[in-house]
Amino acid sequence: MSVLELHRKVRIVRRYQQILNVLVKHGFGYVLDKLGLEEYISTGKRLVGLETRPPKAREPLPVKLRHVMEELGPTFIKMGQILSMRPDLLPPNFLNEFKKLQDHSRQTFSKNFLKQHGPALPWLRFMMPFCRTAAKW
Repeated sequence: MSVLELHRKVRIVRRYQQILNVLVKHGFGYVLDKLGLEEYISTGKRLVGLETRPPKAREPLPVKLRHVMEELGPTFIKMGQILSMRPDLLPPNFLNEFKKLQDHSRQTFSKNFLKQHGPALPWLRFMMPFCRTAAKW
């Protein structure tokens, strides 16, 4: 296995870990139990301290799912936007909640972009004039 393949696999595992953490954080730990991942999750819950935290105020399922999609980023937001236009697949309460992803996706993208790329912004500002010039050629 080459170093690049190993790096790719590590990135994939980290993304899976992030997705699982967000699901547990928003109260979907029972889904992971049903999938047979409880042995991996229970250790993680103890390490993060999720088992000892008081439960969040009960939110309806569609609201929880929207929060999960917003936290997991643009791919999941796009999936929610597509689902919001499919009344043949989801009940109205899910459709109404997922329609909020149509309105707030730019704000969420901006927050996530700044969080992930904030330290690089001075460099990006410096490079933008050169990128625009190169694009004109």
